Amino acid sequence: LIRDVNKRIAGKDISIQLSKEAAQFVTEHGYDPVYGARPLKRYLQKNVETLAARLIVAGEVDTDNVIFVDVKDGQLVASVQQNGDN
Repeated sequence: LIRDVNKRIAGKDISIQLSKEAAQFVTEHGYDPVYGARPLKRYLQKNVETLAARLIVAGEVDTDNVIFVDVKDGQLVASVQQNGDN
């Protein structure tokens, strides 16, 4: 699903990467025992894409940057890194 997001924003020469902890966090919180993994896409849109969009709109993301999503204090957080810094 993150690859699909990265394909959509590839024209802006930026990408999103999740840490292993963030990927695990998204998997745990986006999974529903009744619906399985179907809510995962919605969870990514609501949480990960929103974090990325806020950084982009705030003008904090330049060409060839990576929006790196990690977990801090039990929440997803996003930061901007130069491509290859993580």
